[in-house]
Amino acid sequence: MKAAKKEVFSFHKFLVLFRMLFREKSHLSLRGNLKRTLVKLMSLLILFLALGFLSYGAYYLAASFNVFSTVFYVPLAVPSMVMAFLLLFGFFSLLSGLRRSLFLSPDNKILLTYPCTGSTLFLARLAVYFVHELGRNFLVQFPLLVGYMAVMGAPGGLYPWLVVALVFLSFFEVMLASLFVIPYHLIASFLEERRALRLPLLIAFFLVLAGLFVALVLMVPDTVDIFTNWSYYSRIVQSILNGFKAYLSPFYAATTFLVGEPTGYSYQAFPLSSLYAFLGMALLSLLSALFDVYVLNPFYLRLSSSGVLDSKRKGAGKKKENRPLPPFISALKKEALLLKSGNERGLLSLSTAFLALPFLALALGKLFHGMDLSSRGRYYVEVLMLLIFLLVSLASAAALARSFTEEGMGYLLSRSYPRPSFFFILPKLVFPGAIGSLSLLASTFLYALFYGLDPASSSLLAVSLVVFYLGTSLSALAFDFVHPSSTFLQDGSSLKGERAATLLAFIVSAAVSALFFLYRNEGVLPSYLKLLALSLIYGGISAALFYLKGRYQGKEEARR
Repeated sequence: MKAAKKEVFSFHKFLVLFRMLFREKSHLSLRGNLKRTLVKLMSLLILFLALGFLSYGAYYLAASFNVFSTVFYVPLAVPSMVMAFLLLFGFFSLLSGLRRSLFLSPDNKILLTYPCTGSTLFLARLAVYFVHELGRNFLVQFPLLVGYMAVMGAPGGLYPWLVVALVFLSFFEVMLASLFVIPYHLIASFLEERRALRLPLLIAFFLVLAGLFVALVLMVPDTVDIFTNWSYYSRIVQSILNGFKAYLSPFYAATTFLVGEPTGYSYQAFPLSSLYAFLGMALLSLLSALFDVYVLNPFYLRLSSSGVLDSKRKGAGKKKENRPLPPFISALKKEALLLKSGNERGLLSLSTAFLALPFLALALGKLFHGMDLSSRGRYYVEVLMLLIFLLVSLASAAALARSFTEEGMGYLLSRSYPRPSFFFILPKLVFPGAIGSLSLLASTFLYALFYGLDPASSSLLAVSLVVFYLGTSLSALAFDFVHPSSTFLQDGSSLKGERAATLLAFIVSAAVSALFFLYRNEGVLPSYLKLLALSLIYGGISAALFYLKGRYQGKEEARR
C-alpha cells in the first residue's frame, strides 16, 4: 500500500485564503458593497492628500521662519520623531491584531478543515497583516515623509525608493510582531484569567502616564515669551533633537534608510547609517522568519486545532443563579456587559476621547495662562477653548448613532419586551452620559484652574457643556432609534445616522462658538449666562424631540 502523498504548498489556495481573510479585515468588497467600498477608498484618498499638504506646509513654514536653524533647514530628527511615534503605536496595534487573528479567531477550526495545509492558512494570516500594515504606512507615513522630502529638495530618485523602502519596513514590522506575539499572548492570557490583577495594573499604568504628562505640563514656565527668549527655547529644542539621535538612534537610522539625510547645504541619498538600518532589519527579519517556521507555526496549529481555548471559555467562571431584576436595572446590566465585552465600539471610542480631554484642557490652560494676553486676546482664547470642548464632546456623542444598530437582531428582541420603549432607550444614555459629563466637569475645572477663569464663569461653562453634550447624545440616539420595519438593519443605514449626528455636532459647535464670540463683547459673566441659556434651549428641544419620537415608536409598536 502506498503511503499518502504529503500535500505541498499551493499558491492558488494561499491566494483564496488571503482574499477571504483580507476582505473580512478590511471590509472592502467591490462585489459585495461597491458603494461603501468606493466611499471608503475616496475618504482614504482625501486623508492621504490632506496629510501630504499638511506635512509640506508645516515643514515649509518651519524652514522659512528658521525654527530649527539659521538657514532654510529642518533637521531629519523632526520627521524621524514623528515616524517613531507612529511606528511604536502602530506596532502595538499590529501585535494585538495579530494575536487575535492567530490565537483568538473563532474561525480557526473551520478554516483548518479546508483542503489546504495549516501552514498555508498561517502564511495567509501573516500576509493579510503585511498588506494591512503596508497600506497603513502608505496612507500615513508616505505623505508625511514626502512633504519633508519636497521641502528639503530630495533627489527625484528617492521618491520611488521610498515606496520600495516602505514595503521592506512593513515586512520587517510584521516579522518583528510575529517574534513577540507568543510572549504577548501568554502575558495577555494570564492577565485575562486574573481580572483582579488586571484592573490594578491598568489603573497603575494610566496613573503613571497621567503623572508624566502633568509633570511635563507643570514644567512649562508661568510666563511664555517665545519671541523675546527664543534662544533659550531654541537650545531646549536642539537638546531634545540631539537626545533623540543619541538614545533612539535605530529610529533615526531607519528614517535615513527611507528618505536619506539632508545636511542643510546638500542632500545625501544613502548615508552609511541607512546601510546599518537595512542590515539590522534584514537580520531581524531572517531570525523572525526562522522563528515563525520552527516555533510560531507549530504553536499556532496546535493551539488552533485543540480545544484549549474552548475549554477555557466554557469552564471560565462559576455558574450564578439568575435572579429577576427590575426592567430598567436589567437594561443597565446589559449595557454594562456590552461595554465590558468590548462590543460597544462607539462607547469605547467615546471613552478614549473623553479620557484625553482633561489632559488637553490642562495643557492648553497652562499654555494660555503663560501668555501675555490683552483683554481681546483673552476672549479669543475663551472662544477657542469653547470650540475645542464642543467639537470633542459633540463629535464623540455622534458615535452613539450606531448604538442600536450594533446590537443587530438584539435590538428587535428588546422591542418585543412588554414595556414602554424608554425602558431600553434611556439605558443607552446612562454610561456615555456619565462618562462625558464627568470628563467635561473635570476638563472645565482644570482649564479654569490653570487659565484663571473665575468660579462663576467656569461653573456656567461646565453646566452648559454638559447640557450641550447630553442634548447631542439624545439626538444621536434618536437618529438610530427607529421602527423595526424600517431599513435600519440594512447595510449603510447606521453610517447615515452617524453622518447626520456628526454633521449636527459640527454645526452646533460652530454656531454656538460664533454666538459666544458675539456675546463675549458684553462682558465675562453675561456672556456665560447667555451660553447657559443657549444650552438649555438646545437641550430642551433635543429632549422634546427625543420624547416625541419615543412615544411615536411606542404607539407604532402597540398597533402591531
